[in-house]
Amino acid sequence: MTVTLKIVEPSNKELLALIAELDQYLFSLYPADEVFTMDLEGQQAADTVFVVAYANGQAAGCGAYRPLDEQCAELKRIFVAPAFRGSGIALRLVSFLEQGAARTGLTSLRLETGTMQPASIAFYKKCGYYEIPPYGEYMDCENSICMEKQLQWQYAGLDIRQLGLEQVADVHKLMQDVASRLPSSALFAEDKEADFRYLLEEHKGEIYGAYDEGKLVAYTVLVFPGRSESNLGRELGVPEEELARVGTLDATIAHEAVRGRGLQRYFHSLREQRAKALGYRYLYSTVHPDNAASRRNLESAGFVLQFTRPMYGGHPRHCYGKRLEHPE
Repeated sequence: MTVTLKIVEPSNKELLALIAELDQYLFSLYPADEVFTMDLEGQQAADTVFVVAYANGQAAGCGAYRPLDEQCAELKRIFVAPAFRGSGIALRLVSFLEQGAARTGLTSLRLETGTMQPASIAFYKKCGYYEIPPYGEYMDCENSICMEKQLQWQYAGLDIRQLGLEQVADVHKLMQDVASRLPSSALFAEDKEADFRYLLEEHKGEIYGAYDEGKLVAYTVLVFPGRSESNLGRELGVPEEELARVGTLDATIAHEAVRGRGLQRYFHSLREQRAKALGYRYLYSTVHPDNAASRRNLESAGFVLQFTRPMYGGHPRHCYGKRLEHPE
């Protein structure tokens, strides 16, 4: 299935049909005064970014965000038609909207769902949203569940944010710059720009960046290898039926100007928390035996050396693994 996402006008017929289907569903769950529809013709619509997801050319889902103030926006009308559910479209929609909001300088997103939608609540928690007190028009609605997610964080004086396709060229440029000064090319397996694009376009992973005064100075990658041949979980003894729950702590690159601030440890923690939120149970990471700093950081994060063998063009690599603890 080929999925594409397109920003559309509020008058788009496919968007209107999807929203009408969503509203009909919501009216079947809640009293009319607890269904918060959108004015699709007034100023609210003009200030809102609407997106339609197409699966093999068919309108399959929709979503939107509208600014609440200069820092925060609200996700609205997240919906996937029943025939297309279970194919990852909802996650693609939310990620697309989050990245779009972050590019405009917004630092957080809020949303409202309801007590009669436990699957939606679980989905948003998986996406990193957490419950907050009701706000705005939802203050007096007892069935409303309000949630929020930070799109940008501060760490050691740096701005941390999730990156999208628009930042891939900057990521690749930083990688080439830092790798060019490593004492040996064997220490780091360089990625092509197309590799980063594939990772994001096919939702095979996530990239997080650190910015110093607006300039990308570090990045880190979390990969979801699925059941592909590249999944080293098999060598770690992960059962075949559990391979889809294996994640990879892939490359971390930091410019010399920001080293010594504990960024690698921070990125370890960030990716591990994200993997847990997505339901992953195992993480692994590879590192050159001579990369003592990375080995120490992995071991301090609870990773255990599993095996050593040639990888990436025949260069030796230690493979570290960790089983993630999930609360019962």
